[in-house]
Amino acid sequence: MNKSLIPLLIVLATVVLMTVVIINTRTIKQTERGRISSLTSDESDIKLSPYNNIEKTAPHTRPSKRVQYQEKAEVQKLLKQAYAEIDAGNTSAAENKARNVLVFEPNNYDAMSLLGKILYSEQKYDHAEAIYRRMVELHKNDPTVYNNLGQSLAKQNKFDEAIVQMSVAAELDPESPFISLNLSGMYSAKGEKEKSIKLFRKASEALGDQIIPISYDPTLNNIRNEPEFKQIIKEARTLKIVPAEKAATPPAKIDPATKLQLNSSSPQ
Repeated sequence: MNKSLIPLLIVLATVVLMTVVIINTRTIKQTERGRISSLTSDESDIKLSPYNNIEKTAPHTRPSKRVQYQEKAEVQKLLKQAYAEIDAGNTSAAENKARNVLVFEPNNYDAMSLLGKILYSEQKYDHAEAIYRRMVELHKNDPTVYNNLGQSLAKQNKFDEAIVQMSVAAELDPESPFISLNLSGMYSAKGEKEKSIKLFRKASEALGDQIIPISYDPTLNNIRNEPEFKQIIKEARTLKIVPAEKAATPPAKIDPATKLQLNSSSPQ
């Protein structure tokens, strides 16, 4: 071999060796990147999983009957205390008790009714409206909740919607004179005298002379000077109270659940 070619061969061998080293280095790096990517993917899967270790080892269970009984007992206790606070004139304390009941039972009828009545009596008519709207959703066949919602709306001068709600109450309980009175007052406030007087007469036929003190409610001012209104009052004044056992016909039955005064009074 020509000695002059030896340096050239050495250079070529060096280049080949370096090429092999570079290729091996790249292969190792790609392998490591693949492992890291796999680990990262696994970690992401764990984070996005809809179940955690607690859910897997301790699934949700319903409260025991003993716990449910204790909650029921606590609810009844709070309701009793709330009514006692109302009787004592402590409406703020009664409101707190009613709200506490709703923590245990968000849809408790008695607590919602009491809270609505308190809010109405405090002239927080928009808050009372919200309570009664919820009750209407839960008790679509209860005339009382429609009546109370109608009263809350009327107090905010929302007479069109108030009439709609009160009309539903009247459909559900057409014999209630107090629903008729509330609806009469709303029509009067809107200036629809004929409808107002018609409903007022209907209520007077059931209430007799009990209609007289109610007739002074301000919502009836628009019909007070109408001849037919005056005639109804005149007829009511001539009525005499007859003991039930001696009456020719039984007295009108008034459902205590819907025995509500005109809009000036609190719902029940």
